[in-house]
Amino acid sequence: MKERFAAVFALALFGWASTSKAQEGVQYVNNISVGAIERAIQCEIGNFAKYISKQKVAPARLKAAYSLSEKVSGNGGSGMDLGIFSWINFGASQSQGWGSEGDVTFDPINIHPKNAKACSRRQDALRLLDLRACLQRYAEVYDHANIKCGSQINVKRSFTGGVKFPIYVVTLGPQASWGTEYSQGVKVIAPSAKE
Repeated sequence: MKERFAAVFALALFGWASTSKAQEGVQYVNNISVGAIERAIQCEIGNFAKYISKQKVAPARLKAAYSLSEKVSGNGGSGMDLGIFSWINFGASQSQGWGSEGDVTFDPINIHPKNAKACSRRQDALRLLDLRACLQRYAEVYDHANIKCGSQINVKRSFTGGVKFPIYVVTLGPQASWGTEYSQGVKVIAPSAKE
Protein backbone atom coordinates (compact mmCIF):
# COMPACT_ATOMS: atom_id res chain seq x y z
CA MET A 1 0.00 0.00 0.00
CA LYS A 2 2.80 2.44 0.90
CA GLU A 3 4.60 1.70 -2.39
CA ARG A 4 1.42 2.36 -4.37
CA PHE A 5 0.85 5.68 -2.56
CA ALA A 6 4.49 6.72 -3.15
CA ALA A 7 4.25 5.82 -6.85
CA VAL A 8 1.00 7.79 -7.32
CA PHE A 9 2.44 10.78 -5.45
CA ALA A 10 5.66 10.71 -7.54
CA LEU A 11 3.71 10.51 -10.81
CA ALA A 12 1.45 13.40 -9.79
CA LEU A 13 4.42 15.54 -8.81
CA PHE A 14 6.32 14.69 -12.02
CA GLY A 15 3.23 15.43 -14.12
CA TRP A 16 2.75 18.81 -12.44
CA ALA A 17 6.39 19.76 -12.96
CA SER A 18 6.54 18.63 -16.60
CA THR A 19 3.24 20.03 -17.92
CA SER A 20 4.44 23.61 -18.15
CA LYS A 21 7.74 22.54 -19.77
CA ALA A 22 5.81 20.82 -22.54
CA GLN A 23 4.07 24.07 -23.48
CA GLU A 24 6.98 25.81 -25.21
CA GLY A 25 4.68 27.99 -27.32
CA VAL A 26 3.02 29.40 -24.24
CA GLN A 27 4.47 31.86 -21.76
CA TYR A 28 6.68 29.48 -19.79
CA VAL A 29 7.59 30.68 -16.31
CA ASN A 30 10.05 28.97 -14.01
CA ASN A 31 11.56 31.86 -12.07
CA ILE A 32 9.42 34.90 -11.31
CA SER A 33 11.93 36.87 -9.28
CA VAL A 34 12.29 40.56 -10.14
CA GLY A 35 15.84 39.92 -11.41
CA ALA A 36 14.65 37.18 -13.77
CA ILE A 37 11.87 39.43 -15.11
CA GLU A 38 14.33 42.30 -15.61
CA ARG A 39 16.69 40.02 -17.59
CA ALA A 40 13.74 38.80 -19.70
CA ILE A 41 12.82 42.41 -20.52
CA GLN A 42 16.44 43.21 -21.42
CA CYS A 43 16.47 40.13 -23.65
CA GLU A 44 13.39 41.31 -25.55
CA ILE A 45 14.79 44.85 -25.90
CA GLY A 46 17.98 43.30 -27.34
CA ASN A 47 15.91 41.29 -29.83
CA PHE A 48 13.97 44.46 -30.72
CA ALA A 49 17.30 46.23 -31.40
CA LYS A 50 18.14 43.52 -33.95
CA TYR A 51 14.82 44.16 -35.74
CA ILE A 52 15.40 47.91 -36.04
CA SER A 53 19.12 47.67 -36.88
CA LYS A 54 18.57 48.43 -40.59
CA GLN A 55 16.60 51.60 -39.86
CA LYS A 56 18.14 55.03 -39.48
CA VAL A 57 17.05 55.75 -35.93
CA ALA A 58 18.24 58.93 -34.22
CA PRO A 59 20.61 58.06 -31.33
CA ALA A 60 18.37 59.90 -28.86
CA ARG A 61 15.57 57.41 -29.65
CA LEU A 62 17.69 54.37 -28.75
CA LYS A 63 16.64 54.24 -25.11
CA ALA A 64 13.77 52.29 -23.58
CA ALA A 65 12.08 52.67 -20.23
CA TYR A 66 10.50 49.68 -18.54
CA SER A 67 8.59 48.95 -15.38
CA LEU A 68 7.05 46.10 -13.42
CA SER A 69 3.90 46.02 -11.31
CA GLU A 70 3.33 43.03 -9.09
CA LYS A 71 0.56 41.55 -6.97
CA VAL A 72 1.11 38.47 -4.84
CA SER A 73 -1.59 36.74 -2.82
CA GLY A 74 -1.63 33.53 -0.89
CA ASN A 75 -3.83 31.36 1.24
CA GLY A 76 -3.60 28.29 3.38
CA GLY A 77 -5.69 26.26 5.70
CA SER A 78 -6.27 23.05 7.52
CA GLY A 79 -9.23 21.10 8.72
CA MET A 80 -10.60 17.86 10.07
CA ASP A 81 -13.57 15.71 9.05
CA LEU A 82 -15.22 13.23 11.36
CA GLY A 83 -17.75 10.72 10.12
CA ILE A 84 -19.77 8.28 12.22
CA PHE A 85 -21.27 5.39 10.29
CA SER A 86 -21.92 6.74 6.82
CA TRP A 87 -24.68 9.24 7.50
CA ILE A 88 -23.29 11.54 10.24
CA ASN A 89 -20.49 13.93 9.28
CA PHE A 90 -18.81 16.79 11.12
CA GLY A 91 -16.11 19.08 9.86
CA ALA A 92 -14.04 22.01 11.01
CA SER A 93 -11.50 24.08 9.12
CA GLN A 94 -9.50 27.23 9.34
CA SER A 95 -8.03 29.25 6.48
CA GLN A 96 -6.14 32.47 6.12
CA GLY A 97 -4.95 34.69 3.30
CA TRP A 98 -2.45 37.44 2.62
CA GLY A 99 -1.47 39.79 -0.18
CA SER A 100 1.07 42.37 -1.25
CA GLU A 101 1.67 44.60 -4.24
CA GLY A 102 4.43 46.85 -5.54
CA ASP A 103 5.77 48.73 -8.53
CA VAL A 104 9.33 49.03 -9.85
CA THR A 105 10.48 51.53 -12.48
CA PHE A 106 13.91 50.62 -13.81
CA ASP A 107 16.46 53.08 -15.17
CA PRO A 108 16.17 53.44 -18.97
CA ILE A 109 18.54 51.24 -20.96
CA ASN A 110 20.04 51.53 -24.43
CA ILE A 111 18.24 49.73 -27.22
CA HIS A 112 21.21 47.68 -28.38
CA PRO A 113 21.64 44.09 -29.64
CA LYS A 114 24.07 43.41 -26.76
CA ASN A 115 21.06 43.34 -24.42
CA ALA A 116 20.10 40.04 -26.08
CA LYS A 117 22.91 38.44 -24.03
CA ALA A 118 20.38 38.40 -21.20
CA CYS A 119 18.52 35.72 -23.22
CA SER A 120 21.27 33.21 -22.46
CA ARG A 121 20.30 32.92 -18.79
CA ARG A 122 18.31 29.74 -19.39
CA GLN A 123 18.03 28.90 -15.69
CA ASP A 124 15.54 31.78 -15.50
CA ALA A 125 13.51 30.19 -18.31
CA LEU A 126 11.29 33.26 -18.58
CA ARG A 127 10.27 34.15 -22.10
CA LEU A 128 8.03 37.18 -22.57
CA LEU A 129 6.66 36.04 -25.93
CA ASP A 130 3.75 38.51 -25.93
CA LEU A 131 6.16 41.42 -25.31
CA ARG A 132 8.41 40.15 -28.11
CA ALA A 133 5.44 39.94 -30.50
CA CYS A 134 4.32 43.48 -29.64
CA LEU A 135 7.78 44.99 -30.16
CA GLN A 136 8.24 43.10 -33.44
CA ARG A 137 4.85 44.28 -34.68
CA TYR A 138 5.87 47.95 -34.35
CA ALA A 139 9.57 47.66 -35.23
CA GLU A 140 9.16 48.82 -38.84
CA VAL A 141 7.78 52.22 -37.77
CA TYR A 142 10.05 52.80 -34.79
CA ASP A 143 12.18 55.42 -36.54
CA HIS A 144 9.21 57.83 -36.40
CA ALA A 145 6.80 56.40 -33.79
CA ASN A 146 6.65 55.87 -30.03
CA ILE A 147 5.88 52.36 -28.79
CA LYS A 148 4.21 51.11 -25.62
CA CYS A 149 4.09 47.35 -25.14
CA GLY A 150 3.08 45.26 -22.18
CA SER A 151 3.20 41.71 -20.93
CA GLN A 152 1.19 39.96 -18.23
CA ILE A 153 2.57 37.06 -16.21
CA ASN A 154 0.14 35.03 -14.08
CA VAL A 155 1.30 32.07 -12.04
CA LYS A 156 -0.74 30.08 -9.54
CA ARG A 157 0.78 27.38 -7.39
CA SER A 158 -1.28 25.26 -5.03
CA PHE A 159 -1.20 22.09 -3.02
CA THR A 160 -3.98 20.19 -1.28
CA GLY A 161 -3.88 16.95 0.60
CA GLY A 162 -5.83 14.87 3.01
CA VAL A 163 -6.13 11.42 4.52
CA LYS A 164 -9.09 9.41 5.83
CA PHE A 165 -8.58 6.89 8.60
CA PRO A 166 -11.40 4.38 9.12
CA ILE A 167 -11.55 3.21 12.73
CA TYR A 168 -14.49 0.81 13.20
CA VAL A 169 -17.58 2.92 12.49
CA VAL A 170 -15.73 6.26 12.70
CA THR A 171 -13.81 7.92 9.85
CA LEU A 172 -11.26 10.59 10.73
CA GLY A 173 -9.79 12.78 7.99
CA PRO A 174 -7.27 15.59 8.40
CA GLN A 175 -6.64 17.85 5.39
CA ALA A 176 -4.54 20.88 4.44
CA SER A 177 -4.21 23.28 1.52
CA TRP A 178 -1.81 25.99 0.41
CA GLY A 179 -1.73 28.32 -2.58
CA THR A 180 0.10 31.37 -3.90
CA GLU A 181 -0.86 33.48 -6.91
CA TYR A 182 1.51 35.86 -8.68
CA SER A 183 0.36 38.50 -11.16
CA GLN A 184 3.02 40.68 -12.76
CA GLY A 185 2.58 43.32 -15.43
CA VAL A 186 5.52 44.48 -17.54
CA LYS A 187 5.49 47.72 -19.52
CA VAL A 188 8.11 48.87 -22.05
CA ILE A 189 8.08 52.39 -23.49
CA ALA A 190 10.40 53.20 -26.37
CA PRO A 191 11.84 55.69 -26.74
CA SER A 192 11.98 56.52 -23.05
CA ALA A 193 10.31 59.76 -21.94
CA LYS A 194 13.74 61.38 -21.53
CA GLU A 195 14.19 61.57 -25.32
